[in-house]
Amino acid sequence: MSFFDAEEGFYHGYTLGLFVEYLNRDGKKSKLKAKDLLAQALCHEIDHLDGILYTDKAMNLEDIPVEE
Repeated sequence: MSFFDAEEGFYHGYTLGLFVEYLNRDGKKSKLKAKDLLAQALCHEIDHLDGILYTDKAMNLEDIPVEE
């Protein structure tokens, strides 16, 4: 999960690492160990697969930047 810091103007991530089991293109079980940006991206995408949006986890929705 990451969040936008309006004062600093960039996204912060908290994911240090994770271990994922998944089915590959051939339908066989595979495993992946990820850290840093890849782990953060996987968490973000897994949240989407689970139907979780950034706004579901946001503490203060007024701090989310709005594109004009």
